Amino acid sequence: MMKEGKSIRPEWVPQAYQEAQHNEAVIIPAIETFSYRREGEKEYWFALSETIVATNKVELSLITQNKRAPTSNQIMRLEEVLKGLGEYEDALYTHLKDAHDELSLVDLKKMYLLVAIEIKINADELWFTLEPMHNILSTYDQFKRFTVIGKEVVWSNLK
Repeated sequence: MMKEGKSIRPEWVPQAYQEAQHNEAVIIPAIETFSYRREGEKEYWFALSETIVATNKVELSLITQNKRAPTSNQIMRLEEVLKGLGEYEDALYTHLKDAHDELSLVDLKKMYLLVAIEIKINADELWFTLEPMHNILSTYDQFKRFTVIGKEVVWSNLK
């Protein structure tokens, strides 16, 4: 669930943010405050949100390059994902169910929590990560990662 606020428009990202430095924060109204991070060659803006799902915190990442701020397309895509999160979660858990036919959707939703959403540079590609609960069988004790384009899972690390 998103914080209350105005819808984000494409013109939200002013030119000044295009030259954002690594020690600055980018505030995306109605969502979160993002801070710049770099891990090797990977550059991204990161926020840890407590408001997206009721049961746990969710990492939000907007991938960028050359220390630039997130693009307006990435911001609009994140807003769209958060508003329609239920549909994305349905797609993820249905894909997970296809790989674990022996388990019900209800069981899978109890076993795995959504812990990360990453918006790639072009804003079309999304990565979602589900984390296993601490008390599940070792057979299922693996992070599940999904690549989504549109609202369709196009890749996952499931067998």
